[in-house]
Amino acid sequence: MISLRNIVFKYGKRVILRNITTDIQDGVTYVIGPNGAGKTTLLKIAAGIYKPSSGEVIVDGINIWDVDEAKALEVRRRIIYVHERPAVLRGTVLKNIVYGFKLRGVNDTGEVLRIVKPIAEEINVVELLWKNAGELSAGQLQKVALVRAIALRPRYLLLDEPFSHLDEESVKRVSYVLRRIVEDQGVCVVVASHIREAVEGLSPRVVMIREGELVKVSPEP
Repeated sequence: MISLRNIVFKYGKRVILRNITTDIQDGVTYVIGPNGAGKTTLLKIAAGIYKPSSGEVIVDGINIWDVDEAKALEVRRRIIYVHERPAVLRGTVLKNIVYGFKLRGVNDTGEVLRIVKPIAEEINVVELLWKNAGELSAGQLQKVALVRAIALRPRYLLLDEPFSHLDEESVKRVSYVLRRIVEDQGVCVVVASHIREAVEGLSPRVVMIREGELVKVSPEP
């Protein structure tokens, strides 16, 4: 579980998040709210990318900002955050995916492909693996970034507006895969979105924020 306790985040004099306390539990959680509500900032804090101005981020019982760097890195690697517009390296999609594995000590491209291909088939992007990553559309980038993230087997998968550039069929495929990894692998999935229709179809747990404040958790803890 990722526990956020009394989280405040300031950018200069501007307060982006105000005293947010909530838990990321098993299953799928949606963080919803209008544009500018602070959803992306909240996910980046939960992922250990941003350090809160005050408050605690506790991952599996460990305060990630209160341990040495080696331990913090080990804990952060349980979490993968996928941006709405993922950054890519030069080269093919497969090269980008292999790079993530290399950071974790896996250098065999054949082994990476064996892991990645079934996931790519589920999301219908196998033909993209050998394409230049810089030439992909926004929707294609979202899908291959999701394939890369799932292949790395995170404990926590944090997705920022993962449906924003997808057509209806792609949304169905991605939703199915997310449900599968929750049920089969025990992955905790968090989706930041303003799409209420997607919320209703995928998750019974919703965290709503507005103007940087937590306004509702449903169902109540």
